[in-house]
Amino acid sequence: MEIDWNSFQDRIRGYINPVVFIFVFIEMSFLVIVVAIILSVSRVPELNLEVEVSGIDRIEGIPDVIADKAEIALYNAMSVNFAYGQSIDASGAVVRDDTIIEKRFDSDNTDIDGTSIVSFIVDIPNVKQSYWMWYSWLDGYNGEEENDWMLESAVACPVGNESLYEDFVCRDWVEDPVRNQIVAEYLKYLHSEDFYAYVNPDDPEMQEIFIVVSGADSSQESEQKYVTEVKDYIDSIGVSSEIFNYIVKPAPMEELNESIDIEY
Repeated sequence: MEIDWNSFQDRIRGYINPVVFIFVFIEMSFLVIVVAIILSVSRVPELNLEVEVSGIDRIEGIPDVIADKAEIALYNAMSVNFAYGQSIDASGAVVRDDTIIEKRFDSDNTDIDGTSIVSFIVDIPNVKQSYWMWYSWLDGYNGEEENDWMLESAVACPVGNESLYEDFVCRDWVEDPVRNQIVAEYLKYLHSEDFYAYVNPDDPEMQEIFIVVSGADSSQESEQKYVTEVKDYIDSIGVSSEIFNYIVKPAPMEELNESIDIEY
């Protein structure tokens, strides 16, 4: 039988057509890359996106679910103070005992009756960092998602002498002045027949606090007494009163009995 070599060679050329070869090579390469990605992802260890904080359990009355949330929130706050991809080693994080402030609203403030507040400073000696943490929750909060409206929280860089580490240049993970917003919200629950206080809504930094007193009782001694009372209240809700400027404004007695509703 005579072989048609011309026909045979044409068939071989078809099998090794460069275009077909390149196409097959690209497909195989793509498959190898996909398999490699799948294998690498499956081997990534689970990230520990929280910081174990010693001493939270010593805070009387704080629910376990809030303690757990605090450790996750602290990790988030720390993450912006490390370079991208840098390992966050927060071992040894501890609540500084003399910074714990607890307050509970009962009876005198019906709008927030049953509200508990706690604030504290966490120090991380291993990385020489400190953070201020604040929580407020209503009775019955159990950590369930549908009850998130019952919890308020804040984590921020230290102010004044709150940090133990002078060289710590801290960046906040949120841009809003959270301390100032807390005070703006809670000042309306400071009840007095002699004055009322509020954060100046026209101050973009929210650092000015107006204390409106009766014009008949606006002596320097009286003004200082009212400033002290407002500062004590702010400290009692877990925020440093030293970050604000206080401006006493005399007003007619009838204005003291008017309720104020300010939007920030």
